[in-house]
Amino acid sequence: MMFATNEIFENPDRRDTAKAFLEATFDGWNRAIRNLNEAIRAVKEAQKMLKFKLDDESSDHWYDSKAFEMQMLNLVNNHVKETFVGDRLGVLSIRPWSAATEWLLAGKQDA
Repeated sequence: MMFATNEIFENPDRRDTAKAFLEATFDGWNRAIRNLNEAIRAVKEAQKMLKFKLDDESSDHWYDSKAFEMQMLNLVNNHVKETFVGDRLGVLSIRPWSAATEWLLAGKQDA
């Protein structure tokens, strides 16, 4: 889920940047769904970059196991696949939003 302020869409440069970001995001998800091994390689490369920048192995929550990698990416891919409507990726259904809203409101009533 991504959120943006109205000013992002009012400024042409920011709007173009947001559009390019979303196009790259959807392209990445399409590629990950089609080729799980490529997605795993991409995640491992991102981990290497993050470890280099953060220099903190405790921030890593990814187990070095092929079975774990396949399981996690399959779970994420399945979630993303649920957003396919027709030929579009990223279409949100009202059902999860309603459930999340009810859950949040129930928590406020308990507080």
